[in-house]
Amino acid sequence: MNRHEFANVGTVRLSGLLVREGKLFGRSVDAPPLVDAAADAEATVDDVAVAGRHEVAVDTSVG
Repeated sequence: MNRHEFANVGTVRLSGLLVREGKLFGRSVDAPPLVDAAADAEATVDDVAVAGRHEVAVDTSVG
């Protein structure tokens, strides 16, 4: 776990302790590691034969 992930997870869990019964997130704060989510990602690019900026669409298991 890197320091940014640690800070994010710590902030969410601390907030959860502070709001107790109130819902901070409607669902769970658990998520697969980014490495696992990225491994299953599929990216599509329309026309890479032409130089310039291109829009890249990425589909992952989480949306």
